[in-house]
Amino acid sequence: RELETYANRRNNIHLYHNVNNIDAFMKKADIAISAGGATLYELCACGTPTICYILADNQKQNVEGFSKRGIMLSGLDIREPGFMKNLICQIDRLVGDFDLRKKLSEKMLTLVDGKGAMRIAQEIRKL
Repeated sequence: RELETYANRRNNIHLYHNVNNIDAFMKKADIAISAGGATLYELCACGTPTICYILADNQKQNVEGFSKRGIMLSGLDIREPGFMKNLICQIDRLVGDFDLRKKLSEKMLTLVDGKGAMRIAQEIRKL
């Protein structure tokens, strides 16, 4: 609810839930906020600067890895006290720093190029 209130006070923040064509939103966005699952790799392929967070224990390694390597902002756990306050601080930091967004985007694009499925298919064809 706090995030909705925060977004409603700004005309340049839009919250989306359960969309079918998420890649279109990822490519269009200046920043993204995402739980630490496989979506983080999709965001890397799009180069969308991201704030990631831990929603479940199995996401901890992803979130900590991306943030420690300087690929995404975070390390935040939604189950911890002060999560929303920390998230809003991260949003303000990322929104206010174009150079940081550019740096994160460039790092993300070097990690994932979106051509992994093609490489796997090529290797399978060699068998």
